[in-house]
Amino acid sequence: MPAQYQGSHWMIPAGSANGMAKELGIPLDLNEALALTINGTPHQIHAVSINNELCIHLADIGFNAYLVKKFDELPERGMLTYAKAAWHAFWNHRKMSVEFKIGNKTIKQKAAMVAIANATQYGTGLKINPEGELDDKLFEVIVVKEYAVMEMIKIWISKLPWNPKKIECFQTSSLKISTKHKVHFQVDGEYLGKVNTIEAKLIPKAIHVIMP
Repeated sequence: MPAQYQGSHWMIPAGSANGMAKELGIPLDLNEALALTINGTPHQIHAVSINNELCIHLADIGFNAYLVKKFDELPERGMLTYAKAAWHAFWNHRKMSVEFKIGNKTIKQKAAMVAIANATQYGTGLKINPEGELDDKLFEVIVVKEYAVMEMIKIWISKLPWNPKKIECFQTSSLKISTKHKVHFQVDGEYLGKVNTIEAKLIPKAIHVIMP
């Protein structure tokens, strides 16, 4: 979690990947994070309500959510464990049949993964949403049609646009997703089981943060 104000309390970075803290430039070192609460600059950022769960970073259904589930089941942490979980997910997860309702537009698509992105990158540093901003009036919906790991790495390194045959991005302030079968679901790195409906809505200026 980022350094964040809740009532009369501040929350400081914690967790194994800590993607949101990295996104905001908040130090992972405890003492440096505490110092930032005094020396940093206050900002307000948006959040997204997803099935009544507060998402301040990234949520998704499909491949990555399944990866999070497998990672949580393994006894150790670290990049090697993450790689083991990713390898398992790559060979065992199957594409989903999804239907999106964005405003008056309905889209039907086969997808390996669908991300609802308030931020730009996962805790591993992989940028799933290069154009994202935490304080604009929209969030992004990234549809990964194929298991396009190399495509995302290409974007991460080269900053070139997505290949639309493999990955598409939509912007919206509200969204409904339905799937033919129940699919794996995670919010901000927490696996929340299987769902077949996702409803998401932007919450403007929901979170106060202290940033460098």
